[in-house]
Amino acid sequence: MLTFLRDLRLHVKVSLLGAVSVLITAVALVALAVWQSGQYHALAQREVDTLINADLDHITQGVYNLVRSENDAIQQQIDYNLNAARHILSEAGGISLSTETEPWTTVNQFTGKPSSIQLPRMLVGGRWLGRDTDPAAKTVVVDKMTRLIGETATIFQRMNGQGDMLRVATTVRTVEGKRAIGTFIPAVNPDGASNPVISAILRGKTYHGRAYVVNAWYLTAYEPIRDRSGRLVGMLYVGVKQESVESLLRQAVLQTNVGKTGYVFVLGGKGEQRGRYVISQHGRRDGESIWETRDRDGRPVIQELIKKSTRLKQGELATERYLWQNPGEPRPRWKIARLAYFEPWDWVIGTSVYEDELQAYQKVLSGGRVRMTSYMGVAGLAIILLVGLLGVLVARTIARPVNQMKEAVETIIEGDLNQTVEVRSRDEIGTLARAFNVMTGRLARTMEELRESEEKYRGIFEQAVEGLFQTTFEGSFLSVNPAMARIAGYDSPDELISCVRDVRRQLYVNPEDRDAITASILEQGEVLGREVQFRRKDGRKIWVSISARMVRDESGAPLCIEGYLVDITEQRLAEEALHKSEALMAEAERVAGWGSWELDIAGDTIYVSDGLKRLAGLPPDYPPVPLDDFITDTVHPDDRGVRRRNLDEVIRGVATQYDHEFRIIRRDTGQVRIWHGVREVQADASGIPVRIIGTDRDITEQRLAEEALRESEARYRALVENQVEAVCRWLPDTTLTYVNEAYCRLLGKSREDLLGKSFLDFIATENIRDLMRHVRSLINHPRLAYYEHEVSSGDKGPVWVRWSDCPILDGKGDLQEFQLVGMDITDRKVAELALISQREQLRKLATELAMTEERERQNIATELHDTVGQKLAAAKMKLDALAGNPDCCNTCGDLVKAYNLILQAITCIRSLTFEISPPILYMIGFDAAVQSLCEKFEEESGIIVDFAEEGETKSIGKNLRGTLYRMVRELLHNIEKHAGAEHVSVSLSCFADTIEISVEDNGSGFDAAQVLMPGNKNNCIGLFSIKQRIEYLGGSMAIASQPGAGSRITLRVPVNPERPEVQGGA
Repeated sequence: MLTFLRDLRLHVKVSLLGAVSVLITAVALVALAVWQSGQYHALAQREVDTLINADLDHITQGVYNLVRSENDAIQQQIDYNLNAARHILSEAGGISLSTETEPWTTVNQFTGKPSSIQLPRMLVGGRWLGRDTDPAAKTVVVDKMTRLIGETATIFQRMNGQGDMLRVATTVRTVEGKRAIGTFIPAVNPDGASNPVISAILRGKTYHGRAYVVNAWYLTAYEPIRDRSGRLVGMLYVGVKQESVESLLRQAVLQTNVGKTGYVFVLGGKGEQRGRYVISQHGRRDGESIWETRDRDGRPVIQELIKKSTRLKQGELATERYLWQNPGEPRPRWKIARLAYFEPWDWVIGTSVYEDELQAYQKVLSGGRVRMTSYMGVAGLAIILLVGLLGVLVARTIARPVNQMKEAVETIIEGDLNQTVEVRSRDEIGTLARAFNVMTGRLARTMEELRESEEKYRGIFEQAVEGLFQTTFEGSFLSVNPAMARIAGYDSPDELISCVRDVRRQLYVNPEDRDAITASILEQGEVLGREVQFRRKDGRKIWVSISARMVRDESGAPLCIEGYLVDITEQRLAEEALHKSEALMAEAERVAGWGSWELDIAGDTIYVSDGLKRLAGLPPDYPPVPLDDFITDTVHPDDRGVRRRNLDEVIRGVATQYDHEFRIIRRDTGQVRIWHGVREVQADASGIPVRIIGTDRDITEQRLAEEALRESEARYRALVENQVEAVCRWLPDTTLTYVNEAYCRLLGKSREDLLGKSFLDFIATENIRDLMRHVRSLINHPRLAYYEHEVSSGDKGPVWVRWSDCPILDGKGDLQEFQLVGMDITDRKVAELALISQREQLRKLATELAMTEERERQNIATELHDTVGQKLAAAKMKLDALAGNPDCCNTCGDLVKAYNLILQAITCIRSLTFEISPPILYMIGFDAAVQSLCEKFEEESGIIVDFAEEGETKSIGKNLRGTLYRMVRELLHNIEKHAGAEHVSVSLSCFADTIEISVEDNGSGFDAAQVLMPGNKNNCIGLFSIKQRIEYLGGSMAIASQPGAGSRITLRVPVNPERPEVQGGA
């Protein structure tokens, strides 16, 4: 072979050499271009994939955060509602259980299985809650809760030790529209698991979260209800239907687009909604179950998707790739979904996009690379062919152009592609040279396109609004874009890289956040949408959302962290402000009872708020409609023309503001209501009206109340003017503002003489001080009160009047004036004074009789003791003397009989004397006598008696001592005969001018009202008699007794040392 090449001619060798050189050069250049384009293609593809994944993450995380924010807002509202419900229940008097029981037929809210049970009645403020299931029937407490908080409320009663809770009062409805009274929450769910609500309540905790209530899912709060002894007797519930909360988020989710045909969807996770669309594309398949959906290979894609999602923790995202075919599409396509799981609502949130849409970007990049490679390959092939065909013919002239081309190639290899070969000949060498020049030109253009492509993706990096970065695992920056430097507060990326050596300490407000992010990346390879706080260069704190992943080297070892972050400070502030604003607006509409609307004049379309839909009885999904349609749907037929003309005047600019009252017909009930509307027109820069904003308020009750008030005032005025009682009104400063004819007649004055004057001018001087004290009391504590006093009645002289004073308050509860109604009670007053005088005389006479009786008792006792007793004692002494005389032995038997008779007589005299007037009362005092009586009673009856005394009893008169002593003895005898007691307590308490005697036993007790009836055979000597005697003495008797609970009788009597006493003692 070498010999053959050596023997070739020079021009052949040159041709071969040129052809081989060109071939090698072309192949090298094409290979270089292809390799370089592959590198730029791979880099661009990575950047595009990162941006697409970040967009999917951002959308999914955004929807998740929106749902979480709404849940937090609703849960806060539920906590407020629970506090309000607790306050209402407390104001109503609290919960207690009656001794009476009630039969219940209860229904398990999960299984629907009925059962019977007997439970104590649950009382609120001492009143039974009842169990009427008719929503129209008023149920105390819960109806007030629902009216004030606008949501459902329930009072549960504990059924048993297991903790089953029965609804005994509720505003939750069944599917039939009745109150769900009688349904109960079992402590154990049908699947055997403990019910989380009951578990929390039994632990004494408040339960917050999602719960199944009768027939739907609610966002709820439950707290224990305890009686006064601290025993758990039930629980209190407030809740919001989850479906009503979901409707607030539906529009935001449906308006979220991903690429051309991608969308966001929401599926049920673990509960009964598992695999069922909560929110579907365009809302067309909402409520449809796709749990059993499989792809063409039989793979249960939805089951796998939900299983993966429900294992996610809070804030975590997952990715699922599957085949999916929407209705109306010819074939299934590969789809990618980014998934999150919001456990409080059991929502699987997905952001899905088709792969063929993502591959469009790859096709653009791949197409450019293929075209460039093709051009280079064609150019190289053309060069090879031209050199091969023409090399033989231009052997002699090839050396110089070949050398030129060689030099040019060497220059190109060095990187300068702007090289051409200067050959002017028109032969093949010249053509080859020109072809070479074309090739280098195309190569230059291709390389320029590659540089432009690089600059394009570099521009994306430099101009991105997100902060892009690369850091080491130790915390130093490798590269950042300008947005990253701007977010961190630095002037340039270089400044940020040079100044921040440790991102953990210098950027993160909480360095633990950096540790958590690094740990998540090392464990899972990436972190998505992690929200943390950064500290800017100026020290200001901001919120950022970070998404990052781990980059590995060729060996798979961790190399660095790259990712992006977004400043979400304004977003968080805006979201908080928006949530507060929307909540305040909705609450304002609900509390104030008004609604708002906006009319787009150009589009002739009116948009109404939820509050207005509620006022008009429109369905919640009532859409924006033309103005005439809205007027037809709501306004009363007789008022539609006026309503339309009024709005036309505003549209034409005749009036920029309008205040109008009109009638409407509620869409749901057909009820006619009266509205008051206020609206304002808004114009563009040229003054042309573009929209009208208005509010409407239901004033039906106000108008009805005003009409009723006018009628009531007319009836009241006619009634007051014609009645015989004196009626007046006066201000807190006592100025008269109204008097009727009867009042004028009472005082003998005309209206002109009375109005504007103080009513004190017509009161007797001696009564003014007491009356002013009464007036000040009314002003300080407005209430209905009564007062009697004398007034001067002209020619009639002094007249006694009984006044009823009624305060009149304004809507705020502030006192405005008083209204008095007076009745002439002069005749009654004269009769009362006469009766009081007679009673006082009777009481004095009865007292004197009692004292006289006591004196006679003492006199009789003294006579028996001093006269009969002494004589019997003398006879006994004589008989003792005769018994010692021997001459009397024959009559000894008769003497003994006479002696025994005398002893018996002496004993009877002593006993009778003690019964009539015990000498101990006057020898050692009243307290010692009562104590002796107690000891004697205990000895004779066997009943234990405790005696106690307090104060000095020497000031008690002798006559009063005997009366009180006999009363105590009678009470003790009654206890022995009727009470069946084992223990008695007697106490004496003597104060400055009063003595109090208390007798208490632990016997059977009695009905005090029955025993005090005169003639009752069970009152022994008679409690009624004791009561009368103690009252004659100016005292009182109090009885505290219940059957089976013993009794306590208390006597109180004033001590009057000036009463006449019997001198001496028995």
